[in-house]
Amino acid sequence: MLNYNEGQLHANKNNQKEKKHFFSCVKYIIIFTILSYVLASIGNTKKDEEVESFGYLGLLSSEKDVERIIEKLEKRLNIEIEDSKKDEYLLLNAIDINSNLEEKVKNVFYGYHSIVEECIYMNREAAYESLSTVSIEYKERDENIQKSTLGDYSYVDKKINIYEDDSENSVLLHEGIHCMFYNNQTEKLPKSFTEGVTELLTKEYFSIDPFYIQRKYPYEVAYIKMLCEIVGTNLVLKAYSIGDFTLITDYMDQYNSTGISSKEILQMYEDAFEKIEDKSNINLPIDKNIVLNELDKIYMGIHSELKEYKAYKYISRLTMCIYEKDPLKFYSDFIKENGILQKAYFSNELQAKCSSITFKSTETRDKILTRGKQFSIKQEI
Repeated sequence: MLNYNEGQLHANKNNQKEKKHFFSCVKYIIIFTILSYVLASIGNTKKDEEVESFGYLGLLSSEKDVERIIEKLEKRLNIEIEDSKKDEYLLLNAIDINSNLEEKVKNVFYGYHSIVEECIYMNREAAYESLSTVSIEYKERDENIQKSTLGDYSYVDKKINIYEDDSENSVLLHEGIHCMFYNNQTEKLPKSFTEGVTELLTKEYFSIDPFYIQRKYPYEVAYIKMLCEIVGTNLVLKAYSIGDFTLITDYMDQYNSTGISSKEILQMYEDAFEKIEDKSNINLPIDKNIVLNELDKIYMGIHSELKEYKAYKYISRLTMCIYEKDPLKFYSDFIKENGILQKAYFSNELQAKCSSITFKSTETRDKILTRGKQFSIKQEI
């Protein structure tokens, strides 16, 4: 029989054991709760990443759907798509699901895969929506369509119109690039800038004759090449992709000590393009050298080492054709006298094949078959 003091001691020991057991249980419950929350957070984070990566495809629930599309694209394009490039290539699924496009047109549009991969600033959601619904119509020009207009793209109707024979698909490819990049933001860009970048992309990725620009936007392409020489290709593509031309003018202004804003200088180009196209009465600089001298100062401020000055000097002087009474004659005479600048700006493949700057005559210029051109002329898979 226990006396009071011994019983109280024993009871205290039992209470201490019960408290230890209780707190151990609470501790494990807390640990389990924290682990469950962490695991759930990891799962949600992964799901959020999938939504961010593939959200514009509506493929949020099934990674198998993504793999199925990738396998199909690899077969169509005859390439192996790296995991890091899946998000870019999945955009091409829009072409596959578009019931408005004939198979031969889809085959042409699949040639965009290099542009999709390399133009990292593209608004892929807007591009997917446009490519998945766009339609093509070959038709006669209406009375309000200029004879010089070979084709156009309506963002509102999601429709490409082509007004002439296009056996080489050059008009289709140009308008298809508009389809990919044109949206509520990029519509704010200057027209000559938009057309120049679009045509230069078409020439570099899809033409076997990428350096000689004759019929379609030759002056605008020269203007874009000049901007690439001044501010760099990456900035030009970024401005084109996100619809912000101030990226270019703001960067130029950092090195501009001319007393004339870069916006005003480049507006002189826009005015000249408009005057040529619409035969308007816009007042242009009395002396075209005013524009050229200001640009030279900005270029030298950015490129003090002058490593590729000969390319800039050539292309900037060529752009002066737009201030002449007969721009085409000046353009043609300049090329006859100085040759064709063979330099790639946008296409990685073309840059690899033409790693050095060369000047060649129209008779000896290089012809280069790119992957995009090979795919665009392929009629069947």
